[in-house]
Amino acid sequence: MSLLKSWFFVMVYKEFPALIAVGLWALCLGMCTEASAATITLDLTNGGATSTAGDALDSSGLGSYTEAGITIAAIASGGNVNSLSTKMGVDAPGSDDSDEIESSFTEDLTFTITFGSLNVVLTEIEFTGTGSQDGGDAALLSINGSANLILETGATDFNGSTKEWTPNLTLSSGDTFKFAAQNKYGLEEMIIEVTAIPEPETAILLIMSMTGARSCRRNRRC
Repeated sequence: MSLLKSWFFVMVYKEFPALIAVGLWALCLGMCTEASAATITLDLTNGGATSTAGDALDSSGLGSYTEAGITIAAIASGGNVNSLSTKMGVDAPGSDDSDEIESSFTEDLTFTITFGSLNVVLTEIEFTGTGSQDGGDAALLSINGSANLILETGATDFNGSTKEWTPNLTLSSGDTFKFAAQNKYGLEEMIIEVTAIPEPETAILLIMSMTGARSCRRNRRC
């Protein structure tokens, strides 16, 4: 019996650092898995019977919309933010197309995106009525006050056939996107990838587990 006890003590003593490292690593892995990416589709139409981001952003709504920790706010120049069944635009006084952004009415639409401790990537924006090769109806996009990007067929990350811009752009809280037009077009939706940033405790557990694993390998205990 004493020989069995001695063997058990030696095995636990040798394997204990590895067991601690593996346990901490497993705990960290479980916590990090909870922070997996989520896809948010911000529908800029009014959605009919279904409430959407468009309903909230419309001038008759709240002016902002929040989902999964992401808040998007919209303001218009030259008229009011207007969301209809198929697209969003600016409703200016007069006989304009109230669901489009139009250069003839000097309209533009600005979105501001804010969030907390998140990794946020803008993956796609969908348009209607833009993208011609001659540039006559290109979307003009200024990010944080920068010079306009001209989104039309042939532009980087823009598909003129499907009218989708897919920049995979990592965002900072407070980023602004100002849309103007060479002619006119509407906006349909934005798609965003959101990942939670692990809490400090999770990062500490990961460091401890990696350190423990290296230590037990150096000491030949695992």
